[in-house]
Amino acid sequence: MTKADPKLMAKIREALTNSFPDANLNVGPGYFDNIHIIVTSRKFEGKSNVERQEIVWSAVDSIGLDDAEKAHISMILPQTPEEFAA
Repeated sequence: MTKADPKLMAKIREALTNSFPDANLNVGPGYFDNIHIIVTSRKFEGKSNVERQEIVWSAVDSIGLDDAEKAHISMILPQTPEEFAA
């Protein structure tokens, strides 16, 4: 079974750390060679789910991933600290 690329996960984690310095981040392997991203941040308060996704994708796009690399991201869960605690 193929596993998620650790170098790609590290690049994504670095981009998210730069965009969400105070967030709780989890960038890890998903099924097969996919990557799952969980971002817990106050930046998402008052934002719709679509807006939250756009904020995370904007951070990911800042590192210039190509379409093949982006295709490995199979889950993005942006949440507030209160949602995480629930």
